[in-house]
Amino acid sequence: MAGEVVALTQALITGVLLGGMYALMSSGLSLIFGVMDIANAAQATFAVLAAYIAYWMQTLYGIDPFIGMVTSAIALFLIGVALYKYMVSRVRGLMAFALLYMLAMFLENTMIFTWTNLYRGIRVDYLTKSIGFSGIYVPLDRLVGFLIAITGFGILSYFLKYSYLGKAIRATMQNPTAASLMGINVRFIYLFSFGLGIALSGFAGTILGIVYSFNPTVADEWIGVMFAIVVFGGLGSLMGTFIASMIIGIVTSLVGTYASLIWSPLIAFAILVITLWVKPSGLMGRKI
Repeated sequence: MAGEVVALTQALITGVLLGGMYALMSSGLSLIFGVMDIANAAQATFAVLAAYIAYWMQTLYGIDPFIGMVTSAIALFLIGVALYKYMVSRVRGLMAFALLYMLAMFLENTMIFTWTNLYRGIRVDYLTKSIGFSGIYVPLDRLVGFLIAITGFGILSYFLKYSYLGKAIRATMQNPTAASLMGINVRFIYLFSFGLGIALSGFAGTILGIVYSFNPTVADEWIGVMFAIVVFGGLGSLMGTFIASMIIGIVTSLVGTYASLIWSPLIAFAILVITLWVKPSGLMGRKI
């Protein structure tokens, strides 16, 4: 009996830690869709690119991955701003999705050509240990990754709720025409929001690169989970994204513990199908 309690507790803790990372990873996708109604198919690919930036900064120059994480996020913000200004702003809807999907394929193949398809991992020596209590173990890298993810998500939520720019973003989400009439520069909001959404994948990608091995093709798996979370939580709802991330993270961990790890990647897709069938608006979003 005690062993079952320990196993369940371990699975729940692992699921919560995973859910926190999922939340940060999906927040940028949710933000971009909420502001511009654009499903960014390249979001996970940019996360992988961020992981490679942090990895090579550490490998070539000995720079701490957490410094590399900030650097990659800034770089991706600038890339996102340029990408929106010169490419994405010229298209809408399905054309924007197609453009970003083709960009994701281009970046993925470029990374394979440049860095091969071998799996790599960002090693942080001072996070290789675990915290243990009563037979339950919490890896330090996952714990720190979770804390960074939750902090980042909280800062984003606070920024959107209380800052002037955040309120302008929320106003643009609700009604861009009315926001424009109230003096808000909607084009700037689109530009900034797209850059911020891409930058968030910089933080998330580096954290995932520390916790898991990665190569350019893992973006295909990550983007599926991200879309499932955003749809399940409700398109454009950050709180819905957070709740959905926690649910999917915990359920994935429980399935991996009591059934098989083989089934874990299917959980997000099963939840996505059920959501589209039963409640297309998701937990807290608007109807698709």
